[in-house]
Amino acid sequence: MKTNQKSKPCTHLRQKASPVTKHSMPALADLRSRFPQITGVHAACEALPLIPPDRFRELVAAIDKYGQLDPVKITDEGVVLDGRHRLAACYELDIEPKIEIVADDPWAIALGDVVRRHLTTGQRAAFAAKLMQHTRPAAAQRKLANLRNGPGGVECQNSDTRGRALEIAGSAVGVSRDSVAKFMKLPLELQLAVNDGRQSLNAAAKEAGLAPATKQREPRSPVAPSAEARTGIITV
Repeated sequence: MKTNQKSKPCTHLRQKASPVTKHSMPALADLRSRFPQITGVHAACEALPLIPPDRFRELVAAIDKYGQLDPVKITDEGVVLDGRHRLAACYELDIEPKIEIVADDPWAIALGDVVRRHLTTGQRAAFAAKLMQHTRPAAAQRKLANLRNGPGGVECQNSDTRGRALEIAGSAVGVSRDSVAKFMKLPLELQLAVNDGRQSLNAAAKEAGLAPATKQREPRSPVAPSAEARTGIITV
């Protein structure tokens, strides 16, 4: 899928050059200095949580041993769409990364990562909420229907477009509509804790004093066997 929307660099990685953080991720300024073709990170890529420090160290070790198996995907403007952890690992190893320029829909790429990675219910709800925040409800409904069903997906018609968008967003990542809505009601500090995996969605909702919703079974997560599961090599 292609998009005509101009990609905007984002700044989830720290802007000021400095030593490796406790999260083991170099600063964006450091990456841009070492790899001048990189200009930023797309919001869709940033909608996914960073991997934990121990997983990043495993990724660095895997690339050091086996090489970089998957390229870092960027736009023709140098905005990273996928592979920011691989890029950071190449920085740590002082090697040139394999880079591929693509014109795919950034959110479709990110959705593929949601399917591939082992994210918590809260983290998947966070991704769905961020997608909705970057588009109007009706547009989110169309986009998510296309992401779920492919280019030929049939657009759903419903008078409650925001509610339907919530349902489609949750279904696309394997969580309920209520989970997405619950995440969106959390205060910012609790949203960050859920997105980072430091707190579960239910625990955060309880801390925020949100009334428990009617118990609803989460949709089955559309997780396919990942390259990591098949080979034991991390490819984030």
